Amino acid sequence: MEAVYGWIQQIAVFVVISYLVLYLMGSQEKKRVLRFYLSLLMLFLVLRPVAGLMDLDTTLVQKLKELEIQENTEIAAVSGQIQEIGRTQDQEVLEQASQEAISWLQNLVQEENLEFLGGEVQFDEETLARTGEVIVCGVNLMVSQAEKTADQIRPYLNELKTNIAQAFELEESAVAVTAKE
Repeated sequence: MEAVYGWIQQIAVFVVISYLVLYLMGSQEKKRVLRFYLSLLMLFLVLRPVAGLMDLDTTLVQKLKELEIQENTEIAAVSGQIQEIGRTQDQEVLEQASQEAISWLQNLVQEENLEFLGGEVQFDEETLARTGEVIVCGVNLMVSQAEKTADQIRPYLNELKTNIAQAFELEESAVAVTAKE
C-alpha cells in the first residue's frame, strides 16, 4: 500500500512542478513543445508500476544495451571508413604534388641544358595526415649530359642541387642529384 501512496505522491509532485514550469515559460510555441514532453514523462510515470509488473524494466534495459552495442559497432565501422577515405585522399594529394614537383624538376633540368632521366620526391606524410599541409622532405634526381665528362658536369649539378634545395626550402643534404654518363 505504501508503494501506491509513493506512486501517487510522485505523480502529484510532477503535476505541480509541470504547471509551475509551464506558467513560467514565455512563448506559446515553447509551451506547446514543453507540454508535449511533459505529457510523455507523465505517461511514463503513470505506466511505471504496470511495466514493473510485466517485467518490462529488465526487457527495456536489455534492449537499450543491445541498441548501444549495435550503435557502437556502427560508429566504429563508419569511423574506419572515414579514416580510409582520409588515407585515400592523402595519397591522391601526394600523387598530384609528386607529379607537379617532377614536372617542375624536368623544366629546371632542361634549363640547365641537361637531360632528365628520372626523379623522386619524398613528402612528410605525418604532417600531411596531421595538418593537411604538403611538405617536401627530400628529392632524388637522375640527369645526363652525354657531351660532357663527370668533371665538366659537376658545377651544373651543384647549381641544380642548390636551386632545388632553395625552391623546396630543404637542406642541400636532402637533395641528391646524380649524373649518368
